[in-house]
Amino acid sequence: MKPIILIHATPQDQKRGIVQAIRNTWVHEWGNLIPHRFMYDRTFPFRPIDDEEVFDVEPGYWVMMDKTKAACQWALNRGYTHVFIICSDTYVVVPRLLKSGYADHDYSGHRADEGHAGGGCGYWLSVPAMQAVLKLSSYHDYEDRWVGVACGIAGIKCFHDPRYWGYVHPWLEGIITVHLHQGDGMFNPIQMLYQHDIFMNGGDICAL
Repeated sequence: MKPIILIHATPQDQKRGIVQAIRNTWVHEWGNLIPHRFMYDRTFPFRPIDDEEVFDVEPGYWVMMDKTKAACQWALNRGYTHVFIICSDTYVVVPRLLKSGYADHDYSGHRADEGHAGGGCGYWLSVPAMQAVLKLSSYHDYEDRWVGVACGIAGIKCFHDPRYWGYVHPWLEGIITVHLHQGDGMFNPIQMLYQHDIFMNGGDICAL
């Protein structure tokens, strides 16, 4: 297996310290266990460093699937067998992620009622699922729901794993990810730092 974590990010995330908060927390703690890349669109104004990729796609919430498609092609070209796609407000317990059984499924995450995996909690795509994403034309929609449609057309159903978690979900043991922010879009990077401190000192996730 050759997995990688792909993180949807924006220039604003970079400027507001969100990207650095990720680097200072779970990436710092477990970045040696799995590679990662921050994914930006063509508006990224800085010179990308080693863990950043800039794709020639338009910015915008309703066209995020274009960045996902570009990232899947990038990953396939480099021989990655699985991608774990998350948002910049997602905290990841990497050791649990790697023991989650992701390789047993083509598409897995916290399945919503509509059948797709919630992007904020993170979702896995295998090679067949990445290929399915590349085949579907983009249209304005939620990125995660669009990915679910792409996989569904290919006959790939989302395997539900509630350990990919957000605080609106019921509590359970062994949580792998936390979608930290589900509100007005103004995620405070201090939440990432606080969550990491809670996990490292308390040994488990804290419902913020």
